[in-house]
This record gives sequence, C-alpha cells and structure tokens, in this order.
Amino acid sequence: PDSAESECFRTLRSAITFCSGDTQRLVVTSTEPGDGKTTNLVNLAVTFAQAHKKTLLIDADLRRPGLTQMLDLKGPRGLSQVLRD
Repeated sequence: PDSAESECFRTLRSAITFCSGDTQRLVVTSTEPGDGKTTNLVNLAVTFAQAHKKTLLIDADLRRPGLTQMLDLKGPRGLSQVLRD
C-alpha cells in the first residue's frame, strides 16, 4: 500500500473521480494481448474499493479471461452463460 505503484493508482483514481461529468463506468481495452489491461484494472478497482466506492469488476474477455485466475475465483457460471441466460 505504500509503494510508488500504489500511489500512481490512487492518483489515477483521483483524476477519474474529479473529471467533469458523472463517471460511473470505465472500459479498459487495448489492441494487443499482454498489455496489462487486467492488472491495471484490478489495481484501479482496488483503489476505488478502498475509497469505499461501490465497485463491480467484469472481465468481458471471452477468449482469454484473466480475472478468475488473478483473483483466485471460480464460479459455477461464466459471463457467456450469464449473457446467454
């Protein structure tokens, strides 16, 4: 929590919070696999949760989802099943 990297994510959270308009949703994407989308999004979500903001993190990468492994989660249904139902 005291690292320079953590402070960078807190700074990003503050910039998003104080930008004009009511920002309620963020989408993170890139053109190449391995660019760090999941890692950056998880760290940003943690900073929002630590600030007592309601935080919902959805991994919509149906080909190579990374959140399940990164957060050590396993559910009975995936996003494709939820969308199909």
